Amino acid sequence: MNLCKSTMIYGISNALIPASAFLLLIVLTNFLTPAEYGMVTMFVILMGMGQACIGVNVHGAIGRRYFDRDEVDFAAYVTNGLGLILLSGLLFIILSFALNPWLTRVTLYSFPWLAIIFIICSCQMICWTMSALWVSMAKPIPYTLFQLYISAVTLTGVLGLVIYDEMTWEGRILGQGIAVCSAASIALYRLYRQKLIQFTIRKDYISHALSFGLPLIPHSIGIWLIAATDHLLIKSMISLDELGIYGVGNRIGMLIMLLQDAFNRAWMPQFYEKLKRGTQDDHLFILKVMNYFNFTILIVALLFGLFAPILLSYVLDPTYAASSKIVIWIALAYAFNGMYKCVALVFYYLHQTKTLAYITIASALSNIGISIVLVYFLGSKGAALGTMISFLMMFVLTRHFAIRQYPQLWAAKVK
Repeated sequence: MNLCKSTMIYGISNALIPASAFLLLIVLTNFLTPAEYGMVTMFVILMGMGQACIGVNVHGAIGRRYFDRDEVDFAAYVTNGLGLILLSGLLFIILSFALNPWLTRVTLYSFPWLAIIFIICSCQMICWTMSALWVSMAKPIPYTLFQLYISAVTLTGVLGLVIYDEMTWEGRILGQGIAVCSAASIALYRLYRQKLIQFTIRKDYISHALSFGLPLIPHSIGIWLIAATDHLLIKSMISLDELGIYGVGNRIGMLIMLLQDAFNRAWMPQFYEKLKRGTQDDHLFILKVMNYFNFTILIVALLFGLFAPILLSYVLDPTYAASSKIVIWIALAYAFNGMYKCVALVFYYLHQTKTLAYITIASALSNIGISIVLVYFLGSKGAALGTMISFLMMFVLTRHFAIRQYPQLWAAKVK
């Protein structure tokens, strides 16, 4: 399937998913107070932290290893990767119990809810593994149907729990939990039917998956820190109510991520194949695609950021009206994040993930200092600006080191 068709199919998925997410956002802002939505925002932050660590990025290792499947026992590799997900998820649940008093003060969630959140994270990583395989296989249709299932069950579950059972943030967590856990069961069944589950412990495969994924934990934590620092600073320096309002604007601006994610999922298999061939024409094609994508995503983000607040004034509860002022900065932030993802594929292909970890940690640490100053002077708008600056820094640094690591790609001259 060619790049345009794949991107279109992934785009359909990533258009319907935000539509349901937007509907969910409108409902939640009408049924939840800003403080209650602040709890929902903290749930999203915890999910991000769990996803950064649970499974040690094994879904990425499996997706990359698919292209070397003829050289390994791929079913055993997948199974050992799933084992890593389950073991790391169990470790997080144990740690949440042991560190319950401290985590409760920081996150506002106590142990039973922390355990539920980390169970959801573990199931999410199983879903990501299945999704990564479909992306590597260049099968956008089953990928899209799977994502739509998760989105539809999440929407139905959350609306039912919040509207009819009159739950608040609890309904948001449990609704997503039902969707993700059921989807994980479907994923395991599909893997079993495709003969990709083989109960054999292979230390060499575990070691390979860890060598790929462990360097990405600092990288994933860095990305999580960039995405979470603004929220945590607003909670500590302003208020939980302001966090709820900021969280709404942040979720709307992040819709740009769904567009760049659709492109990157379609582009990744072709990128690996062309880089593996390594001809001058292949390198030239890669550079042209990346340049066109960078230009397009920036224009779309600017237009979205400018016009989205007009729409929001009609559909959001007036309590959350102030959230519209940060949409453009978050939209630009995730445009830069999409540009970074395109370049980062070079390091995934070369198995040089340590470089990404260094870049991300440097950007995340810079983000903390920059955001503290900006939040102090500009409030929540400063938090959004700090996020945008950090993602821009990640893109610039990643591109710089990618050129040094693989100069022959950039040696091709784009006409």
